[in-house]
Amino acid sequence: MVWTVYLGSDSPPLVRVIHQSLSGREHTFCVETSKRSVYLACRSDLELNRWIDSLIHVVDPLKEERVQLDQSLTVWIVEAKHLPKKRYFVELYLDGTLHCRTVTKTVTEMLFWGENFKFWDLKEFQKIRIVLKKKH
Repeated sequence: MVWTVYLGSDSPPLVRVIHQSLSGREHTFCVETSKRSVYLACRSDLELNRWIDSLIHVVDPLKEERVQLDQSLTVWIVEAKHLPKKRYFVELYLDGTLHCRTVTKTVTEMLFWGENFKFWDLKEFQKIRIVLKKKH
């Protein structure tokens, strides 16, 4: 299957890593344009980094010559207390875009995840939202 993604649109495309909790696979990234989003999986972190670096260089060839602010975020979802005995999971959103999801857990005496999520080279964002959801 061959897809064509035009990278020279009015607004520059967004190239971002997709967390394994959302894609179900390691080493996945997305190229989002105003017309479509294409998700791609690589065989390794090295291959993933090469693809992303190459795409970012095509989209913004002068990026390395400008002063840059690298934004990263680490979130550790630890536990939830005093909930009815149901099944729950947590989702993390940055400016309304879903970035990761914990595994679903069942409440016993305490609901413990202990899941650590790390994101590098994030675009500027204003709002972090962490949502506890009940599994139906």
